[in-house]
Amino acid sequence: MDDIREHNKRFWEADTAFLLSQLDAAKQTIAEKDADIERLQGLLDIVTEDRDAHKRLAQDFALGR
Repeated sequence: MDDIREHNKRFWEADTAFLLSQLDAAKQTIAEKDADIERLQGLLDIVTEDRDAHKRLAQDFALGR
């Protein structure tokens, strides 16, 4: 009976360790994706500002300013 308990204990410890490692890996992936999103948002902001500036220049040119 003690052998079965010891086996079960080792099984659950190994299973818990595996699940915790998977959780850590998922957290790392999420952190990396969040960083990617932040970088892309920064690029989008730059492109949007540039586009808006070009629109203003085109309007000024069309109005002869």
